[in-house]
Amino acid sequence: MEAWKQMGGKAPKLIICGVGPMEEWCREYINKNRLNAEMKGYIPNAEVQKIISESKALIFPTQLYEGFPMSIVEAFSTGTPVICPDFGNAGSIVSDHVTGYKYVKDSLESLISAVENVDGRISESTYNEFLEKYTEDHNYRQLTDIYAEARRSK
Repeated sequence: MEAWKQMGGKAPKLIICGVGPMEEWCREYINKNRLNAEMKGYIPNAEVQKIISESKALIFPTQLYEGFPMSIVEAFSTGTPVICPDFGNAGSIVSDHVTGYKYVKDSLESLISAVENVDGRISESTYNEFLEKYTEDHNYRQLTDIYAEARRSK
C-alpha cells in the first residue's frame, strides 16, 4: 500500500480481497492516505475469479517462500498477468513481460515500475501459458506419466 501512497493520483485502483490480522490496519491506512484502493474483505471464490478476470493484473506481494501459489494459476486462467517478487516459486512461475511483471523483493520503486508497465498486450500469452501447463487435462497427463515412469523403474 506504500507503493499506492507514493504513486498518488496516478495509481490504478487497488482491490484487496480476503481477511486477516492486518485487515483493520489496512482499512485505516487506505482512509488516512486517501488511497485509490478498496478492501473487499471475505468474498466467495467465484466472485474473486470475476474480480481477477476484470483486473489489469493480479498483485501477488508475498514476502515468504510459498509452495505453489494457486492464485497465480487462477489469474493465468483468466488471461490476467501477475505482478510478483522475483524470488521463490512465484518468481519462477511468472515470466517477466510474458505472463506478468517481476519486481525486486522489498523495492517499492521496482514494484511501482512493474505496476506502471502493465498493459493489455500480454494477456494472450498469459492465457496460453495456462493452456500449455496448468489445465486439468495437462496435469492428469503429467501425473499418469509420473506413475508410468515409477512402474518402469521398479
